[in-house]
Amino acid sequence: MQYFHMDPNPNVLTITDIAHILHEHEDLKLLVTPWATCGNLQQCLTCTVVTKSLRVDLCAQIAQGVNHLHQLNPPMIHQNLKPENVLMFVEDEHLVAKVADFGIMASGSDGIKLISGGDDSKSVAAGNGRPDSPGSVYTAKTSTTQKTSTRRRGRRAKRSVKNDSKANSPAAALFGSQGNFWAAPEQRPEDQGGRVGKITTKSDVFSLGLLALYILGKQETNPTFAESMHALKYHGVGITKRVREYLEEYGLKKSKKVNTLAKTLALAISRYTTSRPTMKRFLEVVKDAAGGKRGRFKFELNAPALASPEMNKDSRKTRQKKLKDSEKQIRYSQFLDSIMNNKPSSIAYKFYTKDAEKGDAQAQYNLANCYAKGIGMEKNEKLAVKWYTANAVQGNAEAQNNLALCYERGAGVEKDADMAFKWFAKSAEQKYTLGQFNLGICYAKGIGTEANMEKAAACYRNAAEKGSYEAMNNLGMCYEHGWGVEQDQKQAFRLFLTSADQGQLPMAQFNLALCHQNGIGVEEDMQTAIMWYTRSAEAGYAEAQCNLGIFYQQGIGVAKSEMSACKWYITSAAQGYAEAQNNLAICYEHGIGIPRDAKLAVQWYNEASLQGHGEAQYNLGSCFMRGIGVNDDEHNAFQWFYESAERNHHADAAFVVAQCFQNGLGVPEDSEQAVVWCHRAADLGHTDAEFNIACCYLMGRIVQKNEEKAADYFSRAAEKENIEAMINLGKFFAHGVGVELDRSKAKQWYDAAEAVVKQAE
Repeated sequence: MQYFHMDPNPNVLTITDIAHILHEHEDLKLLVTPWATCGNLQQCLTCTVVTKSLRVDLCAQIAQGVNHLHQLNPPMIHQNLKPENVLMFVEDEHLVAKVADFGIMASGSDGIKLISGGDDSKSVAAGNGRPDSPGSVYTAKTSTTQKTSTRRRGRRAKRSVKNDSKANSPAAALFGSQGNFWAAPEQRPEDQGGRVGKITTKSDVFSLGLLALYILGKQETNPTFAESMHALKYHGVGITKRVREYLEEYGLKKSKKVNTLAKTLALAISRYTTSRPTMKRFLEVVKDAAGGKRGRFKFELNAPALASPEMNKDSRKTRQKKLKDSEKQIRYSQFLDSIMNNKPSSIAYKFYTKDAEKGDAQAQYNLANCYAKGIGMEKNEKLAVKWYTANAVQGNAEAQNNLALCYERGAGVEKDADMAFKWFAKSAEQKYTLGQFNLGICYAKGIGTEANMEKAAACYRNAAEKGSYEAMNNLGMCYEHGWGVEQDQKQAFRLFLTSADQGQLPMAQFNLALCHQNGIGVEEDMQTAIMWYTRSAEAGYAEAQCNLGIFYQQGIGVAKSEMSACKWYITSAAQGYAEAQNNLAICYEHGIGIPRDAKLAVQWYNEASLQGHGEAQYNLGSCFMRGIGVNDDEHNAFQWFYESAERNHHADAAFVVAQCFQNGLGVPEDSEQAVVWCHRAADLGHTDAEFNIACCYLMGRIVQKNEEKAADYFSRAAEKENIEAMINLGKFFAHGVGVELDRSKAKQWYDAAEAVVKQAE
């Protein structure tokens, strides 16, 4: 209701009344507003003649209206700025723009974090989002189980998924079935791995930047606007020159004000909120460009472009070319319209495909994207590969990168690591950021080439210098572990911090949390670690969610809460993270923070076991052996114990396998195999196995008698406070069996055993 009580503003639509009507026995409330004499912004620009000076003034008016909303307390964020939501009026012979349609507008009181008025605004862009551009990345992880505390361990994570549709396809960007072309990237779920980031006042600045380019570019219904914005969106200050050329092409003369306006608009449509100007700065620049010149507005219909006087001056050849280009744009518009309305037009596709077959690079690339994603047509990966190939041969770096991904994944073509490497290399040669990043992945994992971490690190560095936060994260891992570069944990920390804070990359936030937790490149700080784990977890990163669950379960850095632990385990397990699935199963089995449910425990143990999780395989074997949640089945139990021990070198599982061979549980009795597996379990550090194998060497059972080895294994078990091992080791020192005679050490072990017994009592 804040909107109804705010001060009026000439550039914000006013509500004059609230009408009540009865509809199907329901009282409906309708908002009454003044009649928009010139329709909305899109209709006005399309159907009437609006001079260049008036267009600049319109930009200032819209910015003035949005700024008014931002100045309220708390600030109000529109979130849905687009031509259809700006209504046009004629007041005192002046054209006036009024911001309208506040259907999804929100304020600080609505629970949205607002950070306005400074360049330190942050927007959360969660996830790794481009389906066309996946690339394995090296990430740190914490190995955690229910039985041990967390510890640092590096590993390679599964290939992340990135979506190139936003950057590569004007069709998907302008009329995609998901998201809004005019919305900031933090508002677009398809850009954030299915999630929406934090919305700030700078989200509206992004939309204003696009609106200004739309108005000043005079691209009312022409799809060239979508293509132009496809090339400009998200890149920030690096495309200032291109924005200036774009403005000059459509009538704004080169000047200092135009240069400043171009730079401001370029920054406004940056992917990153920290790069965008504040609302106050944006308004100042646009008002300065307008110069306070409003001029009179005369309602005059806009004649078709091909019938303009300028067209009559052209030669016949030029007119024919323009006519041909116009027909092409019409066909393109039909194609985009069919995508927007999800009503495929066979005629549009026919002509669009015809353009692609004639070698039109843009047609080939867009058609490939549509086939790859099933945009407006049935998904067909083979045809996607066909058109990616045609476009890649013409030298399109983005098509080369996407074609390489097809070869790598076997999408529409047989898997071919060599071809994947070839096309990634060609894309990287043109300094395409994703191509450089994915080429680094190839060198790191040895895809289509020999593994070479020095070259991988160099590729990551090239991509990182162009602003790739994924590359910064991977380069940070290289510096942390000394992969291909000289180890520098402080540099690793700085890269993680940039990627996590500015790029809002969940994986980098996770790695940054590990740095704070374990003192990698920075002093240990568990509270800061928890903060970054939480940000990563809330952004949907499964490993961070699992670690938070462990911290809550064990009360590490947070108040102990088994219910909160289960909440995070469930969230992580639902994403398929095996560690969380195993931990959740343990909670169900023992009723930790959640009602006990043996069947659900078995279900989650099975999910994790099928992914090769050794602890889960051991636990599932125990369920089959004891009949927990399933009928007891010694054969199945043995199979899972064996899988855990053989493939995952699980010490407990190896010892149980030895017992199964010894006692014929689920497998024929075999004493020799029992000793073999007991020996393996002992070498993996299993205390009981160490004691048993020591007895075998002492007595010469199955193995050749060896008192020295017996003393060694008794010593290992004794160090872990196995009382019998401690007593036997004392006897060995007392009598010089397998060790040198040493009565003082004998007494030490006897006393140690007695102390353990008393402590147990």
